[in-house]
Amino acid sequence: MAKLLEPRPLAEPQTLVRFPDPRGEGDAARDAGDFALSYYWFLVWRQRWKIATFVAVMTAMVTLAALAMPKVYDSEVLVRVDPESSHVMGENAQTSGTQMDATMLVSTEQQVITSPAVVAETIQNQGLAQIPEFAGSEAASSTAAQQGVSDKLLRVVTKHIVVDQPIGTTLLGIHFRSRNPQLAAQVANGLANAFVEHEYRTRARALQDSAKYMSDQLDTERAQMEQDQRALVDYESSHDVIDPDDRQNIYNARLSQINADYTRVQAQRMQLQAEDAIAESGDLDALLASPRGQVLQPLYAKLLADQRELNRMGTTYGPRHPLYAQESEIVEHDRDVLREQAQHIAAQVRDEFRTAAAEERLLAAALADEKARVDAFNLRTIKYNSLKAAATSSTNLYYALQQSIQNATVAAGLHAEDLRVISPARPSDRPVSPRPLLDGALAFLLSAMLGVGAAIAAGLMDRTLSSPEQVEMRLGVATVASLPAVSLKDSPGALKVGQYAANLLPAAGEAGAGEAEALRERSAFREAVLSLHTAIQFSSPERIGVLAVTSSVPGEGKSTASAHLAGAFAALGSRTVLVDADMRKPNVHRQFGLSNQIGLSNVLRGQAPLDDALRPVFSNLTVLTSGPVAATPSELLHLGMADVVEQLRGRFDVVLIDCPPVLGFADAASIANLAEGVLLIVQAGRTEQQQVGAALRQLRGVRANILGIVLNRVSEHTDSYYRYYRAADYGYYSDDEDAED
Repeated sequence: MAKLLEPRPLAEPQTLVRFPDPRGEGDAARDAGDFALSYYWFLVWRQRWKIATFVAVMTAMVTLAALAMPKVYDSEVLVRVDPESSHVMGENAQTSGTQMDATMLVSTEQQVITSPAVVAETIQNQGLAQIPEFAGSEAASSTAAQQGVSDKLLRVVTKHIVVDQPIGTTLLGIHFRSRNPQLAAQVANGLANAFVEHEYRTRARALQDSAKYMSDQLDTERAQMEQDQRALVDYESSHDVIDPDDRQNIYNARLSQINADYTRVQAQRMQLQAEDAIAESGDLDALLASPRGQVLQPLYAKLLADQRELNRMGTTYGPRHPLYAQESEIVEHDRDVLREQAQHIAAQVRDEFRTAAAEERLLAAALADEKARVDAFNLRTIKYNSLKAAATSSTNLYYALQQSIQNATVAAGLHAEDLRVISPARPSDRPVSPRPLLDGALAFLLSAMLGVGAAIAAGLMDRTLSSPEQVEMRLGVATVASLPAVSLKDSPGALKVGQYAANLLPAAGEAGAGEAEALRERSAFREAVLSLHTAIQFSSPERIGVLAVTSSVPGEGKSTASAHLAGAFAALGSRTVLVDADMRKPNVHRQFGLSNQIGLSNVLRGQAPLDDALRPVFSNLTVLTSGPVAATPSELLHLGMADVVEQLRGRFDVVLIDCPPVLGFADAASIANLAEGVLLIVQAGRTEQQQVGAALRQLRGVRANILGIVLNRVSEHTDSYYRYYRAADYGYYSDDEDAED
């Protein structure tokens, strides 16, 4: 018991069990990417007959409709569009300098071909209003009505016109389609001619209107030209502006010379002003340091020498000595001479400064006068240039207008060179529509794509689990077996162990058709249970002694599956006990027609010993029913279930526990932790993926060893593998099948 109560380690990731693909081809073990593709293939394969029927019906309908439609012929005219051709011939020939982009020009011409004006002219020229294929209502309105063509007829004929452009060319292919090949070629040529003529008339009319307008403007431009030239001449005469460029050069040279003299004198005046300030200050040292004081340097040097001599005599002889007095007079004389010379220099500087200032004032006045004269001349020059430009512009415009009138007049009489028919239409001997083979092939492809897409979309939108592929693709859990949907109302008889061991069934000829079909279904169910038994035996390296069977929600057939699986274990020689642990809604006792007065609930309460509750049913098969419904089954299972499982393990080879549903109850989780393996029963086509996923999360939360999922009640409506289950009934092969085996 202690071993059973130990926390079970998390199970390793399971290896998915692969089943044969619907075609029975290839190995079942694939990688994840291949499996995803095989799942989509399964969704398509499951609906293959519906898809095939839909594709066949649609292909046949389209093909028959194409065969019933009248044949239509196409004729083509090739027209060359030359965007760089000239519109004027002879001496005045010239090419437009602003040519329209070639692609834009060709696109424009495409629209012109299908315009009402061109189409209406073609209808009138070819008499299409009298042809039954195109004749319609004669109610007319708008522009087409004014040309005698009804709007309805205009629309009908336009639908038969196709205009295309061969890639990389400036060609236009004008196609016209009709049931009559000769008529198609005739109308196509007429449409091309009407298009070229329409373009010629439109251009000629536009050029004529332009020439008329320019002629009306010519007199006005002539008068303006004469007025501008007269104004220019009058201004030249009155303001003496004959050659403004030369006069301007003279004025500029004079102004430049005066400005240079003024700058020179101004600099000289500023220097003299500085020297005058030094002289006025009486600072002999500053005067000596200036350029003007250079002439005083010898006198100043003599004064310094005599002063040193006086100082020496004063030291030698004293101040009262006659030599000292004589030397003093010499020094004083030197000072007087130096002072007089400095005053002379100051007076000289002052006179030069005044002269420079006067010259500066004169040059400033001359410069201002010259600037005024230059400004006045510039104003006259600006006015002159303006009048000259106006006269030149009006003259050029007048002569250009004359040339344009001449070019427009000549071009209006010439046919356009930018549109040329290079390949007329010819009657075709092959219709362009309908094409039954092509239409049928397209219908086949489109209907097949639509059918496949609808099958995949329907399969992806179905949130229930119907096949092993869906289980493994969506949940990543192995599907260990699939049990077919059969009617097992006679449950006790259906669970005879011998039928699992030898698949004993009466021959098909010994029973009626309905009974034989029922026997086939039950045999297929037993074969599926035996396959489940084999998968469990090989699901683990060690023998699984305690096996729990549960489901996500009630009503998925877990009790029936548990009973039949227990019968399979017993039939194959294993001492087996089937425990009904669903004490909320027990069902195992009904499977075997047993009484439920004493069972698991009595054992867990201590009201009866385990031996009294065990019920032998068949050879090697014992059943432990649930007993009376318990008020608190979760508490009972938690307190005593481990001891019961341990006792059963010692007495039986296989302990098979029918657990309550996982969702909404804690019973299954507590029992799953005691079991060495857990099977989750899922009803195919009913249980939703979210419910199964939630149940798996709860089981993993208690560290249960999930062996995999068992799909129950699989039918041909939920899984295409159903036909394999039916084929497993070897006792009902036909004579032909036996011969082929």
